[in-house]
Amino acid sequence: MCWLCVATLAQEAVLAPRMALLVGVQHYPKLDSSRQLAGARNDISIVRSLLIDRFGFREQDIVTLVDNEATGDSIRGQWRALARRVGDLPDDAGIAHVVFYFSGHGSQVLDQPEGDADCDEEDGLDETLVPYDAESEGGDRDLRDDELHRFVESLCGDGRARFWGVLDCCHSGSGARGTTKIRKLDRQLVPSPILTGSRMVRPKVLPPAAVLLTACRASEVEPEYEHGGQSYGLLTRFLVQTLSEHPGASDVSYRALRESVINCYQREAIVPAPTPQLEGAPAALAEAVLGVGEKPNRQPWWTVKPVPEDRGTASLSAGELQGVTVGSIYGLYERPEAIGAPADQGAAQPLAWLEVTKAEPTHATVRVFQWADSLQRRQLDARLPRAFKSGYAVKRYHHHGEPGLGLRIVRVQDGGVDGEPVALSESGLPEAVGEALASAAIRDGDDLLLRIDGRYAAVFPATGVASVPEAERSSRTGPVPASLRGGWGPIDLASQDASRQIADCLRRITRARNLIRVAARQAAERSVPAASLELIAVDLDERLEIAAWRPWMRDNEAAIALRDGDLFALRAVNTDASTKPWYVTVLAIDPNMEIQAVLPHQDGLGLLDEQRLDPRASRTTSPYRATAPYGTHWAIALATREPNDFSFLAQPAIEQVRGQRGTELEQLLMDHVFPETRSGRRPRGQKCGDDTWSAAVLQWEVTASRR
Repeated sequence: MCWLCVATLAQEAVLAPRMALLVGVQHYPKLDSSRQLAGARNDISIVRSLLIDRFGFREQDIVTLVDNEATGDSIRGQWRALARRVGDLPDDAGIAHVVFYFSGHGSQVLDQPEGDADCDEEDGLDETLVPYDAESEGGDRDLRDDELHRFVESLCGDGRARFWGVLDCCHSGSGARGTTKIRKLDRQLVPSPILTGSRMVRPKVLPPAAVLLTACRASEVEPEYEHGGQSYGLLTRFLVQTLSEHPGASDVSYRALRESVINCYQREAIVPAPTPQLEGAPAALAEAVLGVGEKPNRQPWWTVKPVPEDRGTASLSAGELQGVTVGSIYGLYERPEAIGAPADQGAAQPLAWLEVTKAEPTHATVRVFQWADSLQRRQLDARLPRAFKSGYAVKRYHHHGEPGLGLRIVRVQDGGVDGEPVALSESGLPEAVGEALASAAIRDGDDLLLRIDGRYAAVFPATGVASVPEAERSSRTGPVPASLRGGWGPIDLASQDASRQIADCLRRITRARNLIRVAARQAAERSVPAASLELIAVDLDERLEIAAWRPWMRDNEAAIALRDGDLFALRAVNTDASTKPWYVTVLAIDPNMEIQAVLPHQDGLGLLDEQRLDPRASRTTSPYRATAPYGTHWAIALATREPNDFSFLAQPAIEQVRGQRGTELEQLLMDHVFPETRSGRRPRGQKCGDDTWSAAVLQWEVTASRR
């Protein structure tokens, strides 16, 4: 079904008014070059298309303010205009749906003093949206969260409208350095004791008909995401993909949308990634996004049209934003009713098979082929019949792309500013860097940054500062530049083992990221998970064994947060409805990419009692105490029908991988978690809906503060 058809259905289904204000600031004329963004204009374009194509908004009902149009006064004026439009609606118009979207810098300013009606921040700081005309310091032109709250109340106070706000910016964090632009304007404010001490504050609560989705927690930063030469806000890029690729729009609630975005971060191995925050009344969060009904739902196929000058290729009416990836394979059918029909009801073989060769944001180019044998081991080029005008494609095999790491290399210039990216093949790279890259599965990209400052280097993740144990930092000697603080390292490029240190660091990060990615993708694609994974709080007896346990309470940001010293364990549960057992291995990954097997806690196939989970049975790991390294931790459960031995995935045993092939699943994990060098072969695609194994991914945060 084409996007035009989807939009038409959506417009027919929606009777209530729909309005949107989209604001994007990419260029800030009063800020220096290091604070300019790259993806805000792209964000506005794809969000506007999403609202029209997927949710039936009329073009005339969407107001966009970009760059010089997005001054503080202009945004405030459009807020007032939206409130007037809602107020002027006739009584029989129905409840309006209003969207406010902002892409740009976020910041903070000092909260109002005690006694003011807007004194509402316990930390003494108001979060703000930074408009086009923002000053470099001060923030008088910023839009405070107090103003946004008053706008929302003016819309929803009388029950005439429902509000959805999306803020793709960040409001806090400090000193973040990553491979991408960070959407935060740091005013380096230090609240006075008068503002942070004991004072009367009046926290604001959203109206029952309002939902707000923000890019990250107050303690995190929001990066821009670069892919295929295009930059986007990280939240926007995957929010649009989630809502575009999901066939059942009416099935996606605001709460499910947030969880889907987090899962996208894991599937794409964006590690560490910020945690999107969702605010609103429980009833509002459970509603379908923008209240859509069933008519905007689309069928799980995409239209295909031939390329006139080359019948061996065709065009697919979906692209990266709909989850299309290079290397994925689709079956091509002439009639949609032939897709998935039972054998006795006219099920047809595909007219041809299609392999994606190029994926753009909203469309893709595919190569036409036929399988040479029934086992689908070899492909033969094919051509579409001359009479073929259009058809319908359904994905049969999904290719997750290259498992290796995308690396950007920069040299720090005077003033601590990063220079232009250096090509991986550049001859002028330090010898140690060149040797390290030759031995790892690395490509040009933006997953990681290798920053070089003089004779030292460090590795940074795309989303800001890496978590590095203090002991590892203090073990290094020499005048380490301030530009490398917060990265993995530092590495003395003049040392004899510099190339080994760089290669080991890159491999360690690659393997941990890819393990999270392949597990998260299987968890998302498998319709019925075999095992669930949860983090539990535990009490210990005098023998240091678990005496009692309870589910870990999530914090007010809907996340699992632990503090230094907290006692916890991981609990795996067989959730499969069948009567057969599953065999489960649980692996833990810390912020420094160390991988540990925690269930079974020993290597080998002989510990079947620690792996086997009968139906509805559960198994709990040994108790653990939360300690450094602080930051995001992950746990992964891998479940198979037969006893397994995934101890080779543990990071300390990384160089002791077995040489034999092993099972199909072991080979799949080997291909993706342990990619070969740049000259190695591409891993195979994965059949959609693989039910031979299952995975679950759990994520939590550990902070240094004690309870």
